[in-house]
Amino acid sequence: MKNLKIDNTSHSGNFILVLLLVIGLIFAAAKIIEYFSELKQYNEGQYALITHKSYGEMRSDTGSIGEFMIYKTLRNYEKKGARFLFNLYIPAYGGKTTEIDVLMITDSGIFVFESKNYSGWIFGNEVNRYWTVTLPAGKGKSQKERFYNPIMQNRNHIKYLKALTGNVPMWSVIAFSERCTLKNITVSSPDVWVVNRPEIKSIVQDRLTNARPGSVKVDEVYSLLYPYTQVSEEEKQQHIIDIEHEQQTDIQAK
Repeated sequence: MKNLKIDNTSHSGNFILVLLLVIGLIFAAAKIIEYFSELKQYNEGQYALITHKSYGEMRSDTGSIGEFMIYKTLRNYEKKGARFLFNLYIPAYGGKTTEIDVLMITDSGIFVFESKNYSGWIFGNEVNRYWTVTLPAGKGKSQKERFYNPIMQNRNHIKYLKALTGNVPMWSVIAFSERCTLKNITVSSPDVWVVNRPEIKSIVQDRLTNARPGSVKVDEVYSLLYPYTQVSEEEKQQHIIDIEHEQQTDIQAK
C-alpha cells in the first residue's frame, strides 16, 4: 500500500494568502471608520459651519488645510469658552478689505493667526518687507521665492481689527506648516510669534497662563465680527483683485 503524502507547502501558502486578505480587510475597515469619524467631527466643527466648505473642498485647498489644522490643534479651548472665526474680510483703507485667516477669541484677548502652508526653508526678519522660501530644484540646486513679510501682514490685520473692537489685547501668531524649516527668523516684538504649526498650542497656553482673564467679553466680540466671515462671493473676488493690483504696483515700483 502506497503512503499518501500531504502537500504542506500548498496549505501553508493558502493560509498566508487568507491571513493577508483578512489583515487587508481589517486595515481597510479601520481606514473607512477613521475617515467617517473625521468627517463627522469636521462637519460638526466650527470651521465647516462658518466657512461652509465641505470636507472635500477643505482637503483640496492648501490654504484651507492650514486654517483647519490650526483650528483642529486648538479646538479643545472651546470647552474653556474660546470661540473661533475664519476668513474674516475686515474693512481697510480706501474701501478695500484685509483678510484674516483665523481668530481665536478668549476672555483674555484675541489670537490672530496668519497661516502659511509652505514647504522648504524659510528666511526672514521682522523688519524686512519680504521673506524668502528656498525649495530644492534637483541636482543640488535650489529655487528661491519671495513673499510679503507675514509679520507686517498680520500687523495690518490687527490694526484694522482694533478699529472695530477697540483696545482688546491681541497677539500675532504666524503659523507655518510642519513641512517647512524656519532657518533664520528674527523677531523682537513680545506679542509676535513665528512658529511651526505643532508649536502653537504651547504658545497659546503660555500666553493665556500669563494673561489677565475676564477682560474680553467673548460672545460680544464674536457677534460683532461674525458678519465679516459671511461676505458675498463678489466681495471675495474684489478682495483678490485688489491684492493682485497691489502686488503688480509693488513690482512696477521696484
